Amino acid sequence: MVLAISAAGLMIGAYMIPLSAFSAPVVFSMLIASLITDSGPLASLLQTRPLQYLGRISYAMYLSHAVFALPLVAWLLHGNYVFAYQLTGAAAFLLASFALTHFMHEYVEIPCRERIYAWADSLTRDEALPLLRDCPDDRGRQVEKLTGSYVVDP
Repeated sequence: MVLAISAAGLMIGAYMIPLSAFSAPVVFSMLIASLITDSGPLASLLQTRPLQYLGRISYAMYLSHAVFALPLVAWLLHGNYVFAYQLTGAAAFLLASFALTHFMHEYVEIPCRERIYAWADSLTRDEALPLLRDCPDDRGRQVEKLTGSYVVDP
């Protein structure tokens, strides 16, 4: 926990201390070291369903959030709006971003990833079949189902 708090402090201080951005590898290695045991309050927080979902959709959010962020931020920050109006705009931004992100994840990211995996498997199936049959994980079993040959262990 001490490592996680130290890493957070170093990340926050990166904007205030000149050249501290060069400490990023150290900071992130400290953060990873604090989570490596997969126990403690931060690790249990990261294992909750909402944060697991955010981890799954993070790439789609990275790709799609700017659709709403650029116009909305420019509109809200450059006007003389009251705080409640800005808070409503931020809530609308979050709702619209999550809706677009969910759509992008379900209907673009997952189907494209599955097509790329299928394409890669079709290119390497003949060369990799002997290796994948010996592999105990799911990808090996999937290839065996595709080819129709099952290896029975003695």
